Amino acid sequence: MVDEETFRKFFNDLELELEAKRLETVTRLELINHCKTNGMEQGRVLTLYKDKSGFKEIQIAYQDDGKTMKIFLV
Repeated sequence: MVDEETFRKFFNDLELELEAKRLETVTRLELINHCKTNGMEQGRVLTLYKDKSGFKEIQIAYQDDGKTMKIFLV
């Protein structure tokens, strides 16, 4: 029998592996602002295409106990 902590670690590792595989297929990155209260213009803020040298790879990291998401374009 597997203890809960080991199971959660296995499940988290599997989830990260699946997310990494999904990111490999991404060819366009769009950042869209739907928030009306942040003072920024609404709509598409950024669009980058992989085949137009906008990025080679996308990496996502979660920090601060999942409260911060960082997106790295390589």
